[in-house]
Amino acid sequence: MTITPGYKRTIRVAATATVVSIACSGLIQALNGLEQNSFVELMNSFLQLGAPTAHASKIPASLLSSIVGFLLFSFPAVWSGLKLTGFARIMATAQLIILGWVYEWGVWQLFGQTSAPISQALATIIGCLSGVWLKEQEVRKSDRDARHYELKLRNQELQESRLALVKNDETERRLLAADLHDQVLNDLKGIMEKLNQYGSTNDPAVLLVINDKMRQVMVEIREIMDNLCPVVLEHFGLAAAIEECLEKGSQRSGFDIRFKQSDEAEKLVKDLSDVEQQLLYRLIQESVTNICKHANASLVQASIDVEENDLVFAVVDNGKGLDPDKAIVTSRGLGYMRLRAALIGARIRWAAGKEGKGTSVEIRINSPANVS
Repeated sequence: MTITPGYKRTIRVAATATVVSIACSGLIQALNGLEQNSFVELMNSFLQLGAPTAHASKIPASLLSSIVGFLLFSFPAVWSGLKLTGFARIMATAQLIILGWVYEWGVWQLFGQTSAPISQALATIIGCLSGVWLKEQEVRKSDRDARHYELKLRNQELQESRLALVKNDETERRLLAADLHDQVLNDLKGIMEKLNQYGSTNDPAVLLVINDKMRQVMVEIREIMDNLCPVVLEHFGLAAAIEECLEKGSQRSGFDIRFKQSDEAEKLVKDLSDVEQQLLYRLIQESVTNICKHANASLVQASIDVEENDLVFAVVDNGKGLDPDKAIVTSRGLGYMRLRAALIGARIRWAAGKEGKGTSVEIRINSPANVS
């Protein structure tokens, strides 16, 4: 049988009230004389209020009856500490103490047994405090469970992100293999054919064709190598690599380019790690590639600046634009860009460009000066 959380809470409250009642019953013997005097004063107070007396004798209450009395009021006291807050909790506890004394007067009237008013009041107060303690434990447990669930969810998202990046890297490797096969290998085959032709004819025109094809192959290999590991980034820094990326995009698509970097940003960019610079470059490169493929833009502006505690990389075009919300959901490329940004703690955002035209890509990363 499954115990619901509500039943579990009731069981905890009952167990706490029982422990409080048994503990307070031990005070009766320690405070025996004081309890008797308090009982007499309490009953005299009831008599002064006009309450009738049915018994003149005063028989000491048994331990069991005392525990029952304590339990009867410590149980709701624990609940009041658990459920109520502030002034309402204080008032509920005070009311329970008064009701406990009325209960003792009733027991004296019906059975002629004395009781322990001090211990009765202490049982109620301790019960209320125990309820407060139970509430704090529940809140802490709830916080721990929430953090555990959040951590579990983040780990799951991280695992999915890593898997997605592995799949994307595998796709990129296949594209690289296809480029080598379709471009370089075919060109080399063509060069081999021309070499065989030149060997049999010694035609100078064939030699010129061979030279042209060799230069073309060298350019293609250089581009593939640069895509794998940008030489400019390694030797001249991130800003130079971004500017070169813009120039290549301009050569492919014919748009004008503007690039600027603030003096403060220039100092902070140098403090970024190699991994951070490489991934930021890849994000800018992917943004420029998307512009070349889809934007039909005539102007692309890029910048590196500092805003508050962030280094901000921006690429803005005046092309056709996109619906950021829809594109993020449907585009795998943009999804992979978000995953790559997350690897270095960066945030990437797509929005409409200036005056609502084109697209703005903004990448923010905590500046090294503010990373402890």
